[in-house]
Amino acid sequence: MSNETFFDKLANNIKSNRNPSDLKPCIIGKVVKLEPITVQIESERVLLVENKHLIISEWFTFRKNIDKTSALSNVPGNLTSALSSGSCTSSGCEISTVLSGICDEIKKINTELKQLKLDLKVNDYVLIGSLEETDKYILIDKV
Repeated sequence: MSNETFFDKLANNIKSNRNPSDLKPCIIGKVVKLEPITVQIESERVLLVENKHLIISEWFTFRKNIDKTSALSNVPGNLTSALSSGSCTSSGCEISTVLSGICDEIKKINTELKQLKLDLKVNDYVLIGSLEETDKYILIDKV
């Protein structure tokens, strides 16, 4: 009978798996230009330029484009003023209460979306992943 514990067996099984050996670490880069996005890595010796050596992830693009038209920024004020300018003509004013509740929920969603918004500026640090292709990187997120 073996003195090997469950955890020893688990560790040996994990070690014996064929794990990828070519995993590359993520890199922290510094934004030096916004159009096109250009990031400095390797102690400022290498520049990665958007659509040349640098691919922008969909998540990063999504966050960067939140409220690009500023429509989100205007929603709470517009909703509040529209709601307060209306008058209630039905008995009990239930419509006004429902609209007020809807307005509050829209404001909550608006706040959540604006918290995801990404404002990228020169000198910001970003997370870069190295792809399997030689000299290709992906901009993952802002640090």
